[in-house]
Amino acid sequence: SKAVQLVASTFGYSQVSPVSEGAELSDTSRYPTFNRVFTPSFKLAPAIVEVIKHFGWQRIGIVAGETSEDFSAVRSLQTAAKGTDIHIVSSVNAISGEPA
Repeated sequence: SKAVQLVASTFGYSQVSPVSEGAELSDTSRYPTFNRVFTPSFKLAPAIVEVIKHFGWQRIGIVAGETSEDFSAVRSLQTAAKGTDIHIVSSVNAISGEPA
C-alpha cells in the first residue's frame, strides 16, 4: 500500500484500502491521499483497553492468528495495556498454540 500510495498521491489520486494496517500510512504528510475503510489495531487497542477497564477485568488472555496483522494487533494491545491495572496472563497463537 505504501508504494501504491506514493504513486497515487503523485498524480492526485485517492487510494482506499480495505485492509492496510500499517501505522506509517496514517502520516498524512507522506501519504496525503491514503484512506482506510477499517480501524487499524494501533488505533483500536486503546478502545479495547477502555472496554476491559469498564468491565473491571484485570487479568486477560489474548488468542491471535498467524498473520503479521495479528501479531501487530497483539503488540498494540500489549502497549495500550501498559501503565494500567490490566495484566495479560497469556498470549497464544490460535493455530499453533505457541506464544503470540
